[in-house]
Amino acid sequence: MKIRNKINFSFIAVFIFTAALICLVADLYSSSVIKNNIYSYLHASGRARAEHIRTFIQDQENTSVILAAASVYRDFLKEPTTTSQYKAIKNKIDKRLVRTKEADSNIYEVFIMDNSGKIVASSDKAQEGSIDASADYFTNGKTGVYFKDVYFSNILKIFSYTISAPVLDDNGALLGVSILRYLPSDFFSIFKSENGLGNTEENFLINKDKFFITPSRFLGESVILKQKVETTNSAACFDPKEMDYVTKNGYSGFLQTFGSQIVATKDYRNIDVVAVHSYIPETNWCLITKVDQKDILDYRFNLILFLSSIFIVALLVFLFIGILISRKIVKPIKYLQLAVAKVKQGDFNQKVEVKTNDEIEDLAKGFNTMLSAVKQSRSEVDKKVKEQTRDINNKSQELEGQKQAVLNILEDVEKEKSKIELLVNDLEKFKLAVENASDQVVITDIDGIVLYGNKMVEKITGYTVAESIGKKAGSLWHLPMTEAYYKKFWDIIKNKKQNFNGEIKNRRKNGEEYIAAISVSPVLDKAGQILFFVGLERDITQQKEIDQEKTEFVSLASHQLKTPVGSISWNLEMLQNGDYGPLSSEQKEIVAEMYGMNQRMNELINSLLNVSRIEMGVFVIDPTPVKFTEVCEDVLDEMKPRIIAKGHEIVKKYSKDLPIVPADKNLLRIIFQNFISNAIKYTPEKGKIKIAIEKKANDIVISVCNNGAGVPEKDKTKIFSKLFRASNAQDIDPDGNGIGLYLVKKIVENGGGKIWFESVKDKETTFYVSFPLSGMVKKEGTKALS
Repeated sequence: MKIRNKINFSFIAVFIFTAALICLVADLYSSSVIKNNIYSYLHASGRARAEHIRTFIQDQENTSVILAAASVYRDFLKEPTTTSQYKAIKNKIDKRLVRTKEADSNIYEVFIMDNSGKIVASSDKAQEGSIDASADYFTNGKTGVYFKDVYFSNILKIFSYTISAPVLDDNGALLGVSILRYLPSDFFSIFKSENGLGNTEENFLINKDKFFITPSRFLGESVILKQKVETTNSAACFDPKEMDYVTKNGYSGFLQTFGSQIVATKDYRNIDVVAVHSYIPETNWCLITKVDQKDILDYRFNLILFLSSIFIVALLVFLFIGILISRKIVKPIKYLQLAVAKVKQGDFNQKVEVKTNDEIEDLAKGFNTMLSAVKQSRSEVDKKVKEQTRDINNKSQELEGQKQAVLNILEDVEKEKSKIELLVNDLEKFKLAVENASDQVVITDIDGIVLYGNKMVEKITGYTVAESIGKKAGSLWHLPMTEAYYKKFWDIIKNKKQNFNGEIKNRRKNGEEYIAAISVSPVLDKAGQILFFVGLERDITQQKEIDQEKTEFVSLASHQLKTPVGSISWNLEMLQNGDYGPLSSEQKEIVAEMYGMNQRMNELINSLLNVSRIEMGVFVIDPTPVKFTEVCEDVLDEMKPRIIAKGHEIVKKYSKDLPIVPADKNLLRIIFQNFISNAIKYTPEKGKIKIAIEKKANDIVISVCNNGAGVPEKDKTKIFSKLFRASNAQDIDPDGNGIGLYLVKKIVENGGGKIWFESVKDKETTFYVSFPLSGMVKKEGTKALS
């Protein structure tokens, strides 16, 4: 085969092999990543919605119990209909039912049945007087809280479910049953939200008989209580072992016990889907979350088509260039072939003229030179033999002298070898220590190319040391952090030549992300120039997950507490207002004290909710044009009774040229409330509080100063820490919770501002907050701080 054809075929073969390999790797890798992400989203979506439904139903059951325990219910059911007071009590209970329905938009109807099964009061007057003693929500509601599953009411012509609770007298005798009717459509919106998994993503509920109780995305509301879901998921969801586990333990540890619940199966449309289920013990329902399998990997065909088009065009261009190159390479070789053929015939007067400016031209010149040399060689052979013989004799004598010199050098080398062996032993000890360190140790050059890594590199990242060396660290870890993070990182270690300590999110070889604490230090020479970087890394993913679980637990616990605390506050207000009858002066004092303690508990719950929303990153910053002085004055008016009670003097200093700055008014109010409240709390009676709002350069600066005890030196570094209170602050006010300043710091930093303080012992303390005149940074989220 000719050289030109070999070159062309080699180009094509290499190109096709490379293109096929790239397509295969891209397809396999992207398929694996997308599947893992979708499975993770399915699990998270199913669990989150299940927890939402559980909390939703639990709140409704709590409401039913609270209403059934109200004394106004007992008084109404005990009062005979023939007494003169019955009409007034009936009027009172009617108002109470209306208020209950208005207070909770999810309630469709509130009604009370006496112990004979007759509806004696209802928010729907048309239902009063009807008797349904055989209704299960009445018969089962007489003995305890009862949840009646979704059913179709032939009277009301609607789908609904009810929660009932017994109304008992002081001796535990049954007076009647309190019933709340809810429409399932109230929580349909929970299942309409999507996770971006494709056009076929669907979430729906089925009851214990496996009938739909929420609409189907594809079949609509017509399936409710009419179509059964007989699939692998519906069968597994009502498995007795799974039901018993979730009832006792919730979803905590579920995956460790039963493994992944993701299944590939047929759905009720007989279409292949990937699905996950969650059992809801409060209602004996099952939540199913699924997406069509074709939606998961549809993207691959577009990717393959796109890559194929590119490779076909590239192949044509590549082939055309290869043909041109092969022709240019082969043409001068033909001239050499002709010259060689003439030399074979004994013609040594040939001269090849090739002008290619490459190795072929050099070969042609060498060929011409070789022919000239051959001509001269025959006449000079004898002369050269004599000269070389003489040179050999002279060199033999020189070599004898050099032999002794080499022996002397070898002795010196042996001494140096001993010194080097000692140094190697020391270096070996150091290497063993680094190799077996519990943290990952990596050494790179000034451009981030890995020069060395210890054993922990493979354990933490999944890359072997051999895979890492010679590659840029960023190309291994795939740089999952923001560009601003790395810009700051390189500025500190490369430009400022300082140590960098912080946290970073990296990605392992298998694509799994993890969080690490890192410390990177530049190593400098005597002239102050960087030789290389030494980086230490420790995997703190599990620690972060534990912190996240703590935050989520605080959020969940706070949410669960809000309902009973709100109900307590409501009943205490009604006691104070005399809704349950007149109180003695001693009773009023006790109720007032209980109301105050309940309010402090409510404030603590709100603070914990705010902290959890900040730490989970779900809180909103929504800047609008705001006058900072107006917000400050509103807070001062709110706290005026406390200021007057302690006889404080308020000194205000507002710049005249203060602009209107974009800020979240609610968050700005929280900042002022914390600063001013603390100043009042820690300033002695008849003391002075100075408040300033000033424009300084390109910032607007807020400061609040009190002349209290000051912050102890040992506590200054921890003053903005969560749940921390200075030692002298605990003596002044034992009831504080240590959340306020931590909350303010997180609000300010997330809003693009700065916060600091100055304190002189036994003299004064001043807290500062500054924001740029451009205003707070907008932040998307799902929850507002309260």
